[in-house]
Amino acid sequence: MSSCKDCVAWQFGACRYKDYCLPERLALMEQAETLAAEQGHQLGEFSRVAEGLSLFRAVCIRCGRPATIDVNPGPDETDLFGEALTESCDAEDAPVPEQEAAGGNA
Repeated sequence: MSSCKDCVAWQFGACRYKDYCLPERLALMEQAETLAAEQGHQLGEFSRVAEGLSLFRAVCIRCGRPATIDVNPGPDETDLFGEALTESCDAEDAPVPEQEAAGGNA
């Protein structure tokens, strides 16, 4: 699990006054929202998983499946993960994922 404590800005206390990873975090959030939408999900707001961690999570407002971004992943870790990014939304009011609508198989 990644930690902001590995980040130089965190170590020097700079994040208490300025959000240094905001541009990277916004880009990852946008990617996660796009991938989730392709599966029929509608993500709610992202929030930090826990103080000191570089993980932010949102859940689909229809089915509750999570999507997580990591702004400081380890060498063998991915920056985007979660069921909302890889599984179709099974809520009754969810739109049909693009692959299924086109008649393709995953």
